[in-house]
Amino acid sequence: MATATVSVSSTYELERNKPMPNRIHGLIQARLIFLFYLAYQNKYQFVSETSLDITPDICMFPIKQLSLKNAAARETEAPITTIEIQSPLQSIDELINKAWNLDGG
Repeated sequence: MATATVSVSSTYELERNKPMPNRIHGLIQARLIFLFYLAYQNKYQFVSETSLDITPDICMFPIKQLSLKNAAARETEAPITTIEIQSPLQSIDELINKAWNLDGG
């Protein structure tokens, strides 16, 4: 008897339109943020998974005072730059579409 396999996407995957990152992806992201922080901590803030029109892995912003009481759910300021780490299941075409915001996510 054959059994059917059902693939269920997580909320993370649905919201970000990309696969859930694995441990290697997370380690690369953490190390990059750490290295950027060491080099540029007096000029920029480096944050991960910031909610913009897209959700890049790392964003670089000018330093500004942040309020824990009045933090917006969605960032309105454009970052200086963003970094997207390619996941094993992401194609180059998906990254290009994301960079140009062609897929809405």
